[in-house]
Amino acid sequence: MRLNCDLLVAGCSVALALASLPAILPGQSEPRLKVSERSYNFGTVLEDEPVSHTFEIENVGSDPLEITNILVSPPLFFKNVRKQILPGERRSVSISMGIPRSPGEYEGSVEVAFKNPGLADLILDVRGRIVPLIEFSPFPIFFVATQRGEPKQAKIQIINHEPDPLQIHGVLHSGTRFTTQLEEVEAGRRYTLTLTLDGNGAPGKATEEIKLFTSSKKKPLVQLQANTYIKDRVYTFPDSLDWGRIRVAELKAQPTLTNYLSQTFMVYQNGGTNFHIALRTDAPCLRLAAEPSKFNDRFEVTVTLVPERLTGGKMDSRIVIGTNDKEFQTLEVPITAIVEGHW
Repeated sequence: MRLNCDLLVAGCSVALALASLPAILPGQSEPRLKVSERSYNFGTVLEDEPVSHTFEIENVGSDPLEITNILVSPPLFFKNVRKQILPGERRSVSISMGIPRSPGEYEGSVEVAFKNPGLADLILDVRGRIVPLIEFSPFPIFFVATQRGEPKQAKIQIINHEPDPLQIHGVLHSGTRFTTQLEEVEAGRRYTLTLTLDGNGAPGKATEEIKLFTSSKKKPLVQLQANTYIKDRVYTFPDSLDWGRIRVAELKAQPTLTNYLSQTFMVYQNGGTNFHIALRTDAPCLRLAAEPSKFNDRFEVTVTLVPERLTGGKMDSRIVIGTNDKEFQTLEVPITAIVEGHW
């Protein structure tokens, strides 16, 4: 957001300085200002490590320069900046980086706007990399899916970036559908957390929290998320279809939009060799078509909304799938949409 220069309290910092470059008015040869650098790279910093830097702006022209606004990318903020720069004077634009910060590569900017006619805004780049105190690689989230009865594992690396060694005193989770194992790879610096989904729990998706209790004074408790999915031998993917909001008036005005009224889902029989299905629905506006695969273990089902049969209101229907599997003879796929207007 744009801040009034009188209130400017800005900032972020880095350590890559480029040569001073003068700013010249279009169509003129006289430089108006020059800066100490146009880009600053603060390197790699921790998520709470102090970051600050000062850009110097010098008026090398014959007229005063008037700063009207300064725009900074969050979480940068800047300190008080005087509006006027007289000929021959230098002014500092000091920036710092606030907290919280998102880990990863940072690309921000400081944009200084001037009142002087024809003088373009001065854009200063700020770059660097922010690392968390405790990093989870690749992510602080497990995604594990398996067939019923088939164990599946996933691993997350835990990396300590704090100067003090890190000890993990305990791993806690309330669920029983998976187990965890912690291994110290490098003393005080790196661990591996392994999640094992045995596939014997209740079918379907589940999200659970994993808590790690550590010796870190700043991060005594860190949390991860475990997303697990146990698939029955016969299942659909996805397990539901949602068209969101459908405006009939728009379909009439733009007939090509009806091309987006179709969605597909798959019906699988794990290990199947002679799989067959039959489809039915309670919604007259749905047209169904099933195409078997060459593997004889799955079908692709195309569901199309027939625009002429749409009625206004909330659609809350289902597709019933009959199969020749003795254990899983019936599956259901919910269908939802909100229809505005009538054909």
